[in-house]
Amino acid sequence: MRFGICSEIFKEWNIEKVFPFVREAGYEGLEVAPFTIADSVEQISREERSRIKKLAGDSGVRIIGTHWLLAKPEGLSVSSKNRTLREKTADYLSALVNFTADIGGDIMVFGSPKQRNIGEGQTYEEVKGNVKEVLLKVLPECEKRNVSLCIEPLARTETNFMNTAAQAAELIEEINNPYLKLHLDVKAMSDESKSIPEIIRESSKH
Repeated sequence: MRFGICSEIFKEWNIEKVFPFVREAGYEGLEVAPFTIADSVEQISREERSRIKKLAGDSGVRIIGTHWLLAKPEGLSVSSKNRTLREKTADYLSALVNFTADIGGDIMVFGSPKQRNIGEGQTYEEVKGNVKEVLLKVLPECEKRNVSLCIEPLARTETNFMNTAAQAAELIEEINNPYLKLHLDVKAMSDESKSIPEIIRESSKH
């Protein structure tokens, strides 16, 4: 087992200081929250991406991937009734795939609770269909760049959509793409009625 840490802890730091500190603290990997670098990954140049990758390598830290994917830019949504907004969100997620690969990561953790919520007047199945539509547009880019997009079930206190590993597994099986996977979070699993070992065993194939 290897230990990683999330970059939002260091959001006020210069990126140059983050990697050596993380390594000195005993971590082997860093999961990057893109909003800690720029409001949009489209603002991050190819040269800066290469520099980030080199800084990590020089410090002996592996960039695991990205998370907090849709925190910024504001207003994105995979669940919205607005098709244009969903298409814009799909385009941004595709840009995130490229950013993740460019800095040396191969995992994207899709939590983003507010950006996937069931809105007023929407049903669970309607939102599931909207999310599916977005993911199907992004996954070809994942395949091209060898980046896995990992659905993260979240507790009911954080979102009203996809709160259990079983719900996420159902979506993963329906889409049936090897680059769509499951990310299990201990806090979220603690909100389920099943025990954590049971959830892990049942979800292991994803």
